[in-house]
Amino acid sequence: MNRAHLRTAAFVSAFFAAHLSAAMLLPAIADLFQGNDDWKVFLASAMVIGFLSVLIMLATRGPAPSFTPRFGFLIVNCLWLSATLVGALPFYLSTLHPGIVDSLFESMSGLTTTGSTVFTGLEHLPHGILLWRALLQWLGGIGILAMGLLLLPLLEIGGHQLFRIESSDKADKPLPRMRQVMALLIQFYLVTTATCFGAYAALGMDWFDAVVHAFTTVSTGGYSTTDASFGAFTGKPALLWAGTLFMLLAALPFFMFLKAFTARPTKEILDPQVVPFLGAFVFATFFVALGLELESGTSFANALTLSAFNVASIITTTGYAAEDYTLWGPLAVGVFFGLTFLGGCAGSTSGGLKTYRLVIIFKAVVSALQKLIYPHGVHRMTLAGRSVDAGVVHSVLIFLAAYILILCALTLAVAATGEDLVTAFTGVLTALNNVGPGFGNIIGPASTFADLNSPAKLILCAAMLLGRLEILTVLVLLVPRFWRG
Repeated sequence: MNRAHLRTAAFVSAFFAAHLSAAMLLPAIADLFQGNDDWKVFLASAMVIGFLSVLIMLATRGPAPSFTPRFGFLIVNCLWLSATLVGALPFYLSTLHPGIVDSLFESMSGLTTTGSTVFTGLEHLPHGILLWRALLQWLGGIGILAMGLLLLPLLEIGGHQLFRIESSDKADKPLPRMRQVMALLIQFYLVTTATCFGAYAALGMDWFDAVVHAFTTVSTGGYSTTDASFGAFTGKPALLWAGTLFMLLAALPFFMFLKAFTARPTKEILDPQVVPFLGAFVFATFFVALGLELESGTSFANALTLSAFNVASIITTTGYAAEDYTLWGPLAVGVFFGLTFLGGCAGSTSGGLKTYRLVIIFKAVVSALQKLIYPHGVHRMTLAGRSVDAGVVHSVLIFLAAYILILCALTLAVAATGEDLVTAFTGVLTALNNVGPGFGNIIGPASTFADLNSPAKLILCAAMLLGRLEILTVLVLLVPRFWRG
């Protein structure tokens, strides 16, 4: 890693930190109108971060080096770590006085759109803090889309090369320029957020709740304005169905929607991930609804509403809760535990293993079985009619191996801090998959992460970053050869 790479990484990090400092003015205005003194905290934070960012940008400006995989890994990690530090500052300086570890945890959870929180009594928190949490998730969602669609395919991490949009054949892609892709992506993100806000407001949320929940729904983040999350709106089934719809939309490949507006009518638009993902949602929803009806005696219509919302929340890694689903019986708990692993589609704001990886793993197993039966046959693995390169399968399997090792290692690390095994395992699982709620009495859907000890919270922060940056993107920094040259 040479000096030019480090200088440019510092410049890019400062550039985005300056934008985050500008975003702090929105919660400052919200607190000012509410009459809360924290507006001074947000204003001071914006001024300090903005000033330091400009100084760093002036000190590190210069020609950018050519893009290489090592440079890409460095940029991604620097951006997320620096943004987490910047996002934590208003929490730390606020009148809530959460402490440095809790501030970092809340900021990391927000930017990675995990949705785990250490704050309680959300109904009584200042509007500025609630809005800042939502903004972190919304801005994190844009970063996730840009990374998943434009950067990770270039780095060939975890099979993302399947979704590379660059090609020497310009006719094969509707948007050959990355800047054009990103501009359209942001426009679509803004329109989806505004539509979600309008739906929530029209169905009974007050304007502030609608803004916050629109930000955290489209980003599949899950931060809410009440401790009960969407449980505060269970008396309005239409709101739950609206939330379900927008969570599912946010977990679908955003590039698919762009193609629908830009590709020729004869072009294949439906992403191969969509059918398996929606199929899993429908199956789990009806399965849990039937179990809930039998377990609680509630009507099937009510059970279906609650089941659809909570299943969508977990499978999309949003992390809202309309009820404590761990009380719905062991069958429902088992289903939700399984859904925690899945995640949405690549090219969306959701986390988890991602649907395309599960499809590739399934096809790889089928191909291996066919080779056992017909060892001399030619077995071609395809996805949406296209051959899947052996390098993609290898990348997915390496990712899965790293995922399992990290899950086990971090579970042992959290347990070593004094937390029980259920809390340790499900806490790491929900952090690594960027889901939000865990299981058990301490970090379950009806609880928060406030009671965890500080070392455990820091470990979970690392798990959130690993999960959001696809694990290998972070682990590569630990290889000494990465820093040589």
